Amino acid sequence: MIADEDSILQLVWSPDGKEIVTSSADGSIRVRDAATLNAISVLSDQSDWVAALSISADGKRLAAGRYDGTVSVYDMADYRQLLARSALGAPYQRPGLAGLRFVKSCGPEKTGPCYVGLSRAKAVPLPGEVRP
Repeated sequence: MIADEDSILQLVWSPDGKEIVTSSADGSIRVRDAATLNAISVLSDQSDWVAALSISADGKRLAAGRYDGTVSVYDMADYRQLLARSALGAPYQRPGLAGLRFVKSCGPEKTGPCYVGLSRAKAVPLPGEVRP
């Protein structure tokens, strides 16, 4: 059983099935060992509830979208924050973030920078070294 300080808002599995990531109403993100459900890391410095989580297909990046319209990308190897940005401007609470996903390629030639795409919102460009 997974027990957080408060209600779990989102849950995603890593592509290899070894980790589970949850966001909680206590304002944290927890990365857990999927076999034991023990927390590996707690990312507690969130500016608002994390309403959307996504792990890149290669399992190297975690994206978190919050109700206040901010997005962060974390490295899944050491859980450090690689990118933090206000993607949606003013608080985007109605109807809330509907989803968050990594997009493998951008543009008609499938070259150039990669993006974190938010449903019903503009894509957020990532720096070149943060390619999902």
